[in-house]
Amino acid sequence: QQYHALGEQRARLADQVSENERFVADSGSYLAGRSDVLAAAALYERVGSVLERADGELRSTQVLPAQAAKTGVPLRLIALKIRFIIDIDGLRDALYELEIGKPYLFIEELSIQRPDTSNPVSALDVSLTIGGYTEAKQSS
Repeated sequence: QQYHALGEQRARLADQVSENERFVADSGSYLAGRSDVLAAAALYERVGSVLERADGELRSTQVLPAQAAKTGVPLRLIALKIRFIIDIDGLRDALYELEIGKPYLFIEELSIQRPDTSNPVSALDVSLTIGGYTEAKQSS
């Protein structure tokens, strides 16, 4: 009887899983892309547009190897190591927009240096690692 009861729940549970998957896909929480490469391109585009609006100057970008999430969910972490030049107000705006916007992004290894210590309003040399998750089923 328990097996029959569980069997009857299967269709309802499958519908709930499908509904949850549609909700997550429509939420914009994850990086778009069917592969790691496309997700990294989406991340690069997002970071580049934010820095452009904040008057930052991108100096270098390195795509880091994708990593499987350490959960039971099939997610992959896509990350970039970037270096850019920006003033303090632009940095504040850029970090705020990157962290509160969608897709959700996570900033790590933030390093800020002022190249010209004699000028208190000089631009900052910023390096950071930024990443987000993708639901991509395949890696490239």
